[in-house]
Amino acid sequence: MSVRARMRRFEQALRERGLKSTAQRDDIARVFFGAEGHLSVEELYAAVRRVNPRVGYATVYRTLKLLKECGLAAERHFDDGQARYEPVALLGVSVGGGPALLVATEPGLARSLSAVLVLGELGVDVRGVLLHPG
Repeated sequence: MSVRARMRRFEQALRERGLKSTAQRDDIARVFFGAEGHLSVEELYAAVRRVNPRVGYATVYRTLKLLKECGLAAERHFDDGQARYEPVALLGVSVGGGPALLVATEPGLARSLSAVLVLGELGVDVRGVLLHPG
């Protein structure tokens, strides 16, 4: 999924929570969605500061937490003990000619058995998916 599509999803999630899109949040999300690999909060902060030096560490931390709550970021823990984050892979699934679901391909996060069964019947590989209403 493109950075632009992820940004639209983030803006929608903000509206659903009654939050405003701000320049700093947008800069943080854009850098995060465009990054390669798994980022720590400190690495994301350093990358965002190159784009917008006025962004504070707490704003990066809170925005990353918000991205995680929205299902747009996944937290990973590796051997170094530091939490690292990556964008969640999102796929649009079309059923009956229109987009019906947004499927996040993250193992171990299946939440809706009935929706998984429906997708499975449609021939979609549904092992370990998180479903969001589309």
